[in-house]
Amino acid sequence: MRISSCLIPLLLFSAVAFAAPLELKVAKVSVVDDSSHQKALSLELTPDSRDAFGAFTAEHVGQAIDLRIDGEVVMSPRLVEPITGGLIMVSGTFEPGKLVDIGKRIIPGGARVEVEAQQP
Repeated sequence: MRISSCLIPLLLFSAVAFAAPLELKVAKVSVVDDSSHQKALSLELTPDSRDAFGAFTAEHVGQAIDLRIDGEVVMSPRLVEPITGGLIMVSGTFEPGKLVDIGKRIIPGGARVEVEAQQP
């Protein structure tokens, strides 16, 4: 079977465009103060998710990724380096109590937590 060379870029593009989000398992969640003294949500990943997330972030350095909780995008940072330690800090401008509400939904086994690279 021959594949025309003009179809190869189309096939490669199609594989990238439909990449599935990475589901993360959270071992511990807490609301903390970040380095600028704002409230932040700290998500500590399970060992398997830590490794998968580390590989995911290494592959997508320079891209923006969506962090979703139960399908809701809570932040879309641009990755400047791989995140291999298994700790995700969700910070920014949130309504009072919003981070606590999100944290309660995430309590291990609760909400679905996913990351997905945005398409350029």
